[in-house]
Amino acid sequence: APTELRYGKNNQGPMSYVPKLPKENVNVSKRHPLLDLATLLGGALAILLGLYFLLGLAVDLTVDHLPADFEADHLAELRFPMETDPDDPFLDPTEDVLERLLDHADDMGYDFELAVAPGNDINAFALPGGGIVIMRALLSQAESENEVAMVLAHELGHFAHRDHLRGLGRGLVIASLSALMFGDDTIGRVLGSTLNLAQLSYSRGQETAADIYGLQLLNKAYGHVGGSTAFFERLLEKDIPGLAWATSHPLSRKRISTIQAHIGQRGYAQQATLPWPPLE
Repeated sequence: APTELRYGKNNQGPMSYVPKLPKENVNVSKRHPLLDLATLLGGALAILLGLYFLLGLAVDLTVDHLPADFEADHLAELRFPMETDPDDPFLDPTEDVLERLLDHADDMGYDFELAVAPGNDINAFALPGGGIVIMRALLSQAESENEVAMVLAHELGHFAHRDHLRGLGRGLVIASLSALMFGDDTIGRVLGSTLNLAQLSYSRGQETAADIYGLQLLNKAYGHVGGSTAFFERLLEKDIPGLAWATSHPLSRKRISTIQAHIGQRGYAQQATLPWPPLE
């Protein structure tokens, strides 16, 4: 470091010196180190999000041009075995509802396969290649055929929009970016979590679009949309408003309000629903 010399009387020789930092030093930042760290993380996050959205766009473009038969031939094996009890009393009536919906839906190129799965989860989901799994607990608690039809129509909406493939592709993008750029360290996990939040937001948008598709198909197949919100009304007690940003699905209250708003905009009728299970 530079030295400041202090001279004796009449400047007749050095008496002592005091080390002194220079006024300017390119190697030393004037900013707080934490501010530098925040700038570095912000820049890395911006690059990461940019790559995510660009690669996500590439995934969407690829999915849009991927034939359904290619998906069935090469991607259906990615799903777990769809096993169902052929004697399950809910299987035949649920397949009948699915067929009724498909008669009024645009051809998507899939040979759909339905499975009624055991378990206590009240859920249904779409799988690559045309697989639809609906939980028996959902069917046993349903109060009308129209309610079941809305659930199945929602899943058909995912196939119409190819959401299952978009989700799979974007999931691979997130995993690859996190691993390649940051490995398994703390910063990598933090930035990877940010990407996951972006993906959750994208997923909520997909769910809303599938709800609207399902509502439109329900109206085509039954001539009205009675029972379209019944499933979500039963899930209201599971809503956690403060965590809406951290879920893959919109809150049930939000889904109900969106569906009701669309019913009003389209002028759909709401009439009496059909019994479930269907009466013999």
